[in-house]
Amino acid sequence: MIKLSIIIPVYNVEPYLRRCLDSVKLQNGVEVIIVDDGSPDNCPKICDEYASENIKVIHKKNGGCCSARNAGMDIARGKYIAHLDSDDALMENAVEKMLVLIDTHDEDIVQFNFTKHQDGEDKPVNSCKNRGYVLNSLPGWWILVWNKLYKRSFIEDHHLRFLEGLNYDDDTHFNLQCFRYEPTMYGSSDLIVRHHYDNEGSITHTLNKNKFINATIATAELLREDNPPIVEKLIRERIVFKWTTKQYIEAFGGK
Repeated sequence: MIKLSIIIPVYNVEPYLRRCLDSVKLQNGVEVIIVDDGSPDNCPKICDEYASENIKVIHKKNGGCCSARNAGMDIARGKYIAHLDSDDALMENAVEKMLVLIDTHDEDIVQFNFTKHQDGEDKPVNSCKNRGYVLNSLPGWWILVWNKLYKRSFIEDHHLRFLEGLNYDDDTHFNLQCFRYEPTMYGSSDLIVRHHYDNEGSITHTLNKNKFINATIATAELLREDNPPIVEKLIRERIVFKWTTKQYIEAFGGK
């Protein structure tokens, strides 16, 4: 039985890719799906070096991170799905901790803690406590997808996929779609992902006004659909928040 599928989208991250892949320690019941999204550097070759019985490699035409994540979910077999960015890495014993969470909790979404790794130091975020959550009391950093385990049956039953073509804030868009179906949720204090800040080519470092506007439009479009009141509130709050942040000011050429 496959308990966990770890999906890793890959594009133009050659300096960081081995760090990511080496951090994924395979255990029984775990599959890793590496999706090369038409990367123009040596990433396709590096991906193939790691291919094995439990590590699947997909090579596809470039379609963006959302397209790569969807391609991985299309073939995932695990009871739960985890998304790992290819310029980040798992903490020591992370896979073992995820498997324990899978064995001890049966929620639709399990969120865990992570560290911000910058200037050689790990700074724990500590956004979760060991308890269940409901939509009106979400743990911090609910917008992210790489700090969560998603039950695959929940994803498949509601036909949930990332919005292809969206290249900023796609995490938020995906999670808001999930929240529409009022999932059961658990927050774990386990530190599992080491989030690195050294990739100057990342989406965060290359944010511009077009990406910002497209993400806002995509989020606002969710308001046209049926949502529970709390999700409607989250959508509106997220739009307001993004348009009042330092990122917004910088994306539009401000200081």
